[in-house]
Amino acid sequence: MEEIGERRPVAAAPPPGSSLCRTSFVPAVGRRRPCPATVADRCSSAPWAVAPCWCAGWGRNAGLSPCPSTAGWPCTRARDGAGAVQRLFTLEQARALLPQIREIAGRMRDLKALLDRHHAAFAFLAPRAEREPHLIGALDHHRSAIQRLMADIQRHMDAVHALGAEVKGIEQGLVDFPTERDGRIVYLCWMIDEPDIAWWHELDAGFPGRQPLV
Repeated sequence: MEEIGERRPVAAAPPPGSSLCRTSFVPAVGRRRPCPATVADRCSSAPWAVAPCWCAGWGRNAGLSPCPSTAGWPCTRARDGAGAVQRLFTLEQARALLPQIREIAGRMRDLKALLDRHHAAFAFLAPRAEREPHLIGALDHHRSAIQRLMADIQRHMDAVHALGAEVKGIEQGLVDFPTERDGRIVYLCWMIDEPDIAWWHELDAGFPGRQPLV
């Protein structure tokens, strides 16, 4: 059993520039620090420090709670390096992808629910680990699960982006499809519980600005 306070390497951090890499939250002290992927020191001063990184606000309009409840991925955009939309969908093209998108969105929502449970357990145990070293094994278990689930969710998000769509809310299963309307680029907007794509909104309007397709 390692000593409390001993410096030990944490699991490999996301690569610099990764969408997962924003800030790292250390529940034991309740503060944020630079992501280990962007600093030279990749070790933690406490054996229960969380290696995964996330930022507060998972999707610009997702309405999720901030850290430490694993609200973590930023609003994701299907754009190239120059900021241009990679693909424009017709309504028919977006609808044709719905069965595939629906399946991926459902998996992400299930993974997110499991991730939240592991993180809640981690956050509960972490403050006690300094006084009760036997809890470190349980913390390692939850930390590993958090890392694995974050990677799984990111993989599913990447699959959506590869199709040209944009994940805007994991818990809601909220996905946008760039399209052209009246000579300007807007979003077709869909949620997993909706049977069809029936809404659109301006690029900067977000979910509250949804308007019906007529």
